[in-house]
Amino acid sequence: MDNLDNLVNFVSRMCTGNPSNCSHLYEQYRAKVKKDPHMWRLAEQILSSSSYLATSRMPIEIVELLYMCSNIMKYFNDRILNTTSTRVKDINNLEVDREKLEQMLQIVNCVEVFVELSARRLGGSPLKWIIILVITVVKTSIRICLMFKHNRVLVGSFCWGGFPRRLGGIKIRFVLH
Repeated sequence: MDNLDNLVNFVSRMCTGNPSNCSHLYEQYRAKVKKDPHMWRLAEQILSSSSYLATSRMPIEIVELLYMCSNIMKYFNDRILNTTSTRVKDINNLEVDREKLEQMLQIVNCVEVFVELSARRLGGSPLKWIIILVITVVKTSIRICLMFKHNRVLVGSFCWGGFPRRLGGIKIRFVLH
């Protein structure tokens, strides 16, 4: 537990007081991902695999934290690599809004299980169900906005790499109207 406190203190010292520290760290990370994307893909795979290997040896919260971190890492790396590719930048504002909503939904899906398990651990069953309700309302609101404003329906849970989530999720399907 002491090591975890040291890590939290280190990260908070780096990011508090001077917001440029966080942006500086992110810029360094972006440069490294752009320089060697294959190494970072391997790091993603190792982190994801370690969550599967740790299933029988560690508490479920730690396993889900590893899995969530690997998905967040994949998400950020994909975003970094997609912005460096030669895409046409003629996207209108409506398209940008749609992409941001889909990205928010991806992040919520990614952290959902870990947040639920943490809520159960910290506050028991009542807090867990409150968190589940809040997450469901947020996801439903985003999907309704995508459906009515952008004519796009998202069904199921998004997962990177085309693999279903371990705790019963399904892959995402896009249905265009």
